Amino acid sequence: MEFITTTGEAGRSKQFPDVYELALRRLEERHGHKFERAWVFEDAVFGLKSSGTAGFKRVGIYDPHGRMKRDEVRNNCDIFIDSYEDLDLARVLAFEG
Repeated sequence: MEFITTTGEAGRSKQFPDVYELALRRLEERHGHKFERAWVFEDAVFGLKSSGTAGFKRVGIYDPHGRMKRDEVRNNCDIFIDSYEDLDLARVLAFEG
């Protein structure tokens, strides 16, 4: 990881897209160019919803020890996984939706 961006730095909770947008701006500044596609990896439904409304593509990760229901995570993302072992990078890179 290059850096961490927190909701405290963004000024609002993950119910708003601010933290994702701030992280993207920092990434673009660090690399000196715009990223046409950025993905959010998230286990919280409210984070999946807010990042989606901001135009981010989303990988929903189910956390069996968390408070979110599996179907709610699945229904609010572009790609769903139960764990990072299930992640198929080729699928993410080829995603057109």
